[in-house]
Amino acid sequence: MSIVDVFTEEYKSQFEEYTTLLLHLAGASVTSYEDRARKAENIIGAYIKYTGVRPDHIQLDRISDLILFDDLRDSNPHKTKHNEYPILSGTQLDRRRFGGRGQDSNMSGETSLEAAHCVGADGRDYRYPNRRTRTIDELMYVDENAKIRNKVRATQYRKDTAPSPVIMYNLNDTGGELTEEFTQSATILNMYAA
Repeated sequence: MSIVDVFTEEYKSQFEEYTTLLLHLAGASVTSYEDRARKAENIIGAYIKYTGVRPDHIQLDRISDLILFDDLRDSNPHKTKHNEYPILSGTQLDRRRFGGRGQDSNMSGETSLEAAHCVGADGRDYRYPNRRTRTIDELMYVDENAKIRNKVRATQYRKDTAPSPVIMYNLNDTGGELTEEFTQSATILNMYAA
C-alpha cells in the first residue's frame, strides 16, 4: 500500500495529520536534511497525484518547517553573526523585528529594527520631531502646578506694581535744601537702576 492509497475524500485533514506526524517524528528522532526533504517531496507528490492541485499554503509552510527543522530549532541568539545566511525561527524573527520576545514583551533582546529605522550611521535620529501627546494625568498635574505658580507670581506682581505712598517735599520749608530722606531714596533708586 503506497502513500497515494492513503488519501481519501478527507485529503486536506489527512495531509495536515501527516505533516503533524512528520514534524513530531523529526523532533523525536535524529533525521538528516535529505531524509526530511525526501519525505516532504513524497507526501506532496502523493497529494498532487491524488487531488491534481498543490496543498494549501499553510500546510506547505509547515512542510518547509519540517525540512528546515534543524535550523529553526537552533536557539543560538547569535545565529546571524555565525552564519552568512541564517534561517530564523518565528521567535527569533519577532526578537529581531520588535526587540525582546515580541511586540508586547518586556523581555530583553535585540534592539528592534523599528527603533533603528531612522537612525543614521552617525548615530543621529533623523525622525521628524513630533511631540507626544500628554496623558490626562500629566495635563492635570501641569494645570495644578501652573495655577500655584500663577498665584505666587500674581501676588509678587501686585507687590511690585502697587503704588507707593506719596511723600510730599516742600522746598520752601527747607529753604531750598533737599532733605536727607529724599536723597536716601534717590540713592536707593540709583542702586536699582545700575
